[in-house]
Amino acid sequence: MKRTGIFIIMILVAAFLADFSPAEGRDGSPRGRFGPGSYAAPDLTEIPRLDLMPRQREDLTVLRETHLRDIRPMQNTLEDRSRELRRLWLETSPDWERIRIVQQEVRLLWDRIRENEQLYLREAFGILTPEQRAVAMDSEIVQRVRRGMGRGGPGGMGRGRGMMGR
Repeated sequence: MKRTGIFIIMILVAAFLADFSPAEGRDGSPRGRFGPGSYAAPDLTEIPRLDLMPRQREDLTVLRETHLRDIRPMQNTLEDRSRELRRLWLETSPDWERIRIVQQEVRLLWDRIRENEQLYLREAFGILTPEQRAVAMDSEIVQRVRRGMGRGGPGGMGRGRGMMGR
């Protein structure tokens, strides 16, 4: 009985401590937040060690807002096509040709969003100094985009780095 009591207390302490674990990356960047989908542009103003000037912060914010506004129609279409694809798969006798067509549309939308994200990053890096670029490249926020996280990442589905992380 004493062992059972100690075991239960240990489980409760572990659950209590897990609830207060920090939700940030090694570089202090925010992680685990709710917000735009994984295909949204990374917010470089959230990188704590970047030491942005007020003008740079303003330019980066305007650039990101413009980018997000530009990709919003693609995101909405992607969500619609994803719902349609789910519905097609759940039919009792799926139309395989229609499923293939919708899957191609989803892939094309992902690719267009990804291209726009890369363009956004190129423009954002043009605003930064060479030292700030080096800090940004090392940040977890930019690393996720460069590795393809969000479209699968290591070990997930999509075009991430795959199981071996290469």
